[in-house]
Amino acid sequence: VVCFDKTGTLTKGGAPQVTNFAIHDSPKIKIFAAQLARDLESNSKHPLAIGVRNFINEQYGEKLTTTKIPVTQEVPGLGMDGEILFSDGLAKDSIWNELKPTRVILGNERFMTQNKVNMTSNQLKLLDEWKTQGKSVVVVALQCQNFFQSLKFFPVLLMAARDEIREDAKGVIN
Repeated sequence: VVCFDKTGTLTKGGAPQVTNFAIHDSPKIKIFAAQLARDLESNSKHPLAIGVRNFINEQYGEKLTTTKIPVTQEVPGLGMDGEILFSDGLAKDSIWNELKPTRVILGNERFMTQNKVNMTSNQLKLLDEWKTQGKSVVVVALQCQNFFQSLKFFPVLLMAARDEIREDAKGVIN
């Protein structure tokens, strides 16, 4: 058995590229999902967080506004948890005011399980497919009673990311 620290040895290192994603069908929830994922990752220096931020900005940047999550908490090894507070500025934003999302979490499957996020069989199949391709998976789940008619978290964005393999990786292994 041979073990490698793959980052920088077999891969280029740096921020992984988001290669796949699945987002909620609702146009309102799509913007929430993108905005909240970017906001949760905004202060993180973790390479995966940088990759997520880059992807969100490329895909949705022009549709996003200033941060909506002033209160965040990092949960080491699992993800991020954010409370959405309604300030005067946020209350004037009609979509946010209409649906009033309250919390968002972003992280790995273990974090979703701990927070009792129920994923559909299709979502789980997609995550398994991405993981078998050697990708890291990130899930964004939203608590939004006005939309989901429940206080539970619902998955609204799934992403897969991976480091680019170095051109000389085969030589390193040999």
